[in-house]
Amino acid sequence: MKRVNNIYYKICNIDNIINMEHTISINTKNKIRIEKYQEYYSENIYKIKNILESKNYIPGEYNIFFFMNQN
Repeated sequence: MKRVNNIYYKICNIDNIINMEHTISINTKNKIRIEKYQEYYSENIYKIKNILESKNYIPGEYNIFFFMNQN
């Protein structure tokens, strides 16, 4: 297995943060929260970047989804 070194700086890259945010906003069902987030888009992006760079990110609870076969 190939080992990947120094990947953390890539996670903190502003372009990657914007791409991740865009993917999440497209795929979320909670459009009201996304609209509120978008009101302060630039501030929120830089807040995320600062949290990641300072290594102060604390993951929240996981969401578990169950997919049922419709057949």
